[in-house]
Amino acid sequence: MTAGSTTTEAVAAAAVAAVDPVRIEADLRELIRIPSITGSEEAIQDAMERLFEEVGLETRRIVTDPVAFADDPDFPGAEMPRTSLPVVTGRLGRGGGRRILLVGHVDVVPPATCRRGRSIRGPRRSATGGCMAAVPAT
Repeated sequence: MTAGSTTTEAVAAAAVAAVDPVRIEADLRELIRIPSITGSEEAIQDAMERLFEEVGLETRRIVTDPVAFADDPDFPGAEMPRTSLPVVTGRLGRGGGRRILLVGHVDVVPPATCRRGRSIRGPRRSATGGCMAAVPAT
C-alpha cells in the first residue's frame, strides 16, 4: 500500500463517517412537504439555502430571467411556462483551481389528471432526493 492510497482511503472513510442517514431522511421528509411545482419554487429554494448554510456552505442567490432563456435559439424548451426561476448555490472552500460541482433541481411537474378529473399520479419529486444526498457530501 502506498502513501497516496492510504490518504485516499482515509479521506473516503472520513466522508462515509460524515454521512448522517437520520439527518438526510429528516431533511428529505421536510423538503418533500414543501410545494415546489415548476415555476413556483421560491419556498423550496429558501429551504435549500437554509440547509446549505446549516452544513457550512457559502450561499448565493442568482437572479435569472426565464423569458430571456426561452428567447435563446438554443433553448431546449420547458415543461411549463415560467415567470421565475430561483437559483441557489452553495460553495465550500475558495474560488479558483479545481472544483467538483454537485448540481440538481428541486422543482416537480404537476400531477397529471385523467378525463374524470382525478389525479393519476402525484407530483414527481424527480431530483429532490439526489439534491438531499449531495448536501451532506459537502
